[in-house]
Amino acid sequence: MRKLRSGVPILLVIMLALTMVLSACSKTNEGGKVNNTPPATTNSTKEDPKPDNKEKEPEPAEITKIKVTLWDRGITPAGAASLKDNRMVKWINEQLAPLGVEVEYMQIPRAEESEKLQVWMASGDAPDLIITYSMEILNRYAEMGGLRELDALLDEHGPQLKENNKIALEQAGTYKGVRYAIPALRGNPFNGSNMSIRKDWLDKLDMKVPTTTDELTEVLRAFKEKDPGGVGSANVVPWGLPALSGSGQSTFLFGAMAGFGIRMEGPQTESNYWQSGNIVNGEFVPSVLMPEGREYFRWMNQLFKEGLISKEFATDANSQRYTQDFNNGVVGFIDANNPAPFHNIQVRKTVAEATYVTVDPFVDPNGEQFFNKIADYGMFIMVPKTSTDKEAAAVVKYLNWMVQPDVLVTLNKGIEGEHWHNVDGIMTPIDPEANKQDLWVYGYGDLEIIQQGLKPTMDLEALTKEAAANVDLETPEKRREYAEGTLAFSDMVAKFGKVPPIINVPRPVNDRIGANLGKFLGEAVSKVIIAADFDKEYDALLKGWSGNGGDEWQKEATEVLKEIGYIK
Repeated sequence: MRKLRSGVPILLVIMLALTMVLSACSKTNEGGKVNNTPPATTNSTKEDPKPDNKEKEPEPAEITKIKVTLWDRGITPAGAASLKDNRMVKWINEQLAPLGVEVEYMQIPRAEESEKLQVWMASGDAPDLIITYSMEILNRYAEMGGLRELDALLDEHGPQLKENNKIALEQAGTYKGVRYAIPALRGNPFNGSNMSIRKDWLDKLDMKVPTTTDELTEVLRAFKEKDPGGVGSANVVPWGLPALSGSGQSTFLFGAMAGFGIRMEGPQTESNYWQSGNIVNGEFVPSVLMPEGREYFRWMNQLFKEGLISKEFATDANSQRYTQDFNNGVVGFIDANNPAPFHNIQVRKTVAEATYVTVDPFVDPNGEQFFNKIADYGMFIMVPKTSTDKEAAAVVKYLNWMVQPDVLVTLNKGIEGEHWHNVDGIMTPIDPEANKQDLWVYGYGDLEIIQQGLKPTMDLEALTKEAAANVDLETPEKRREYAEGTLAFSDMVAKFGKVPPIINVPRPVNDRIGANLGKFLGEAVSKVIIAADFDKEYDALLKGWSGNGGDEWQKEATEVLKEIGYIK
């Protein structure tokens, strides 16, 4: 165990050890298995970056070694090089050497992030760069004095970083006016949890893409009763849904809930990925307390009783059954992070004719449509108080190096000449199978954390051309379909998307009870959906809400929304 540095008080360590930390996951964006970077490059140019050909500065005499958090998503292929021997990691340290920085990556199992971070922070053994998607975690550790202030370090060592991430820095990462985190920039602003449906099944049934939850109900019933995929009625999963919490594939209820008129107008309870609730008469009302919320879950209960959602969803905590069903092409409707074109690439490895399309936000009872658009910032990058001055400076140097355009491309696509080469202005993989052995480490954009995803191409012809770099889009028809689907999704986000309120002020009640309240709700909602007696179980949910401090939590949520000016 590393010794505590910088004189961190023992009381802080005890407080951190006792604190219950929420499960950190982007609630409308990141998800357990999301890949926000398209399979075809989005930054191709005629003059491709050549990071290894840059003139090197003299290597400094002293190297500061920093430990950096890296997600462990369980995707390491058999026989792949370890982090120590990985080509990408070696390249990173070759490039960092002139800056006097060396990186050692420390992995956290994605599903155990909050627990591992809690142990690290409490013991004083945290890496020098730690990450989370939760503003609550950032605020909590800042309040406890467990994080380093970063304003001066950014000014001294991060000029390019400040320019590249300007929008993200303006929106988030501060607590009580002091910067404790550097927020990643979302390279692709057109994103968020979204609904997709099997268009090939709809065509066989002569049905249209649903525009309301009532129409969705009709479609799901038709999927089940008429089996348009020919997989056997008993095997059809009209709505694919893994467990509501604790799963590798984040479970989203955003889209259909919005169709009942429920919005994201306040904070979510921790680890629960559905619409948070509405502002009603100047007060924030959580969705589970709204009449519309009760009716939404009554609808879900009915769908479950009819066999229209995954039978095993309540116990499918690791998403194994959900993933199996999806890959086997038996799932008709999903709400997930990736848009339809990504789903098609995956499912067609098993079912060649499967075709998902984007579902526009459902028209709610008020005739409105709403989409939860991600903010311009992504994960929060922090430095614990236990890191030395040199280590903290090295972290910012590392991030400042990372925002260079050629570096971002390399961390996203691999090394030119080794993993890809330029073919008519397109970054084309040299050996896709061999690349898997080196490039697993950057899966899901986990290496280029300071900018999540490259900026997208928004031109149909250019995007179609870029799609040729993906080995799964081997025909002109598939490339065109991918490009059209990508642009259709982006247009939908631009038309209906709205960013939820950004709450960057103290929330002591949430810090104290938020994790337990969120865990209770995840379990209670699961019971509600599968209940034989819906009203009895929902009444138990409401009683448990109050018993777990929900009323106090709601009051604080209203107060902070007024403090930040969201409620006038």
